[in-house]
Amino acid sequence: WSSVTPSVATVNATTGVVTGVSTGNATIVYTVTNSCGTASSSKMIAVSVAGNPGTISGASNICNGSSATLTRSGGSNGGIWSSSNTSVATVSNSGQVTGISAGTAIISYTITTGCGLSSATKTITVGQSPIVSASNITVPTDPNACSAKVTLGSNVTLSGSPTDVDYRIGIFPFFSFPIPATQTFYRGTTPVLVIASNSCGSTARIFLVTVEDNQPPVITCKPNATKTTPNTKYSVHGKEFDPIASDGCGVAS
Repeated sequence: WSSVTPSVATVNATTGVVTGVSTGNATIVYTVTNSCGTASSSKMIAVSVAGNPGTISGASNICNGSSATLTRSGGSNGGIWSSSNTSVATVSNSGQVTGISAGTAIISYTITTGCGLSSATKTITVGQSPIVSASNITVPTDPNACSAKVTLGSNVTLSGSPTDVDYRIGIFPFFSFPIPATQTFYRGTTPVLVIASNSCGSTARIFLVTVEDNQPPVITCKPNATKTTPNTKYSVHGKEFDPIASDGCGVAS
């Protein structure tokens, strides 16, 4: 085996394996020699360069429902954009990526030539606004008090990697103010707003904190007393024998 144009393609003299060197046409010859002379057969081989997709740059993180356009530098035009997971992110013919749901997708730009497929890739992570659920809280008043110190958070379930969680009371957003996660609530029902935020946005939910006064009043009677009177009757002066009642939330009657 031999090559007429080894600058384009070479051939293994024994096995006939051809190796492309540069773009162009090469003539590969197989020659047999015996006592009767020499005979040859040839074949032209076209050598093509593998496709060059270039490199992809752009955002690596987007939010679901938002879009970002990837850019490509170098390489050949005429390729096809594709996504490895269209349930997470899709990509248009112009390289615009749209987040669909939280997760990871590989965006590819692929060139097809006679030498096969060549691809450039970029990994895209799609995030989403936090998901928040909250249940109501009901607690008794603290002993001898008309309020209860309540720690918030155990009644709140969060997902979506929130970076900030706030609690507020009042009329959101105009007449509300932040409160700490441990707050004193007075007897009755108070609406509380929990707000979870990340780079993709904020989500708010309302739950109720109810403080119930389940502690009965404490009654203290006057101590026994002996009164002396010249008559058979004793006139009570005011409320000198009335018991004293106390309660953290006050005594109604």
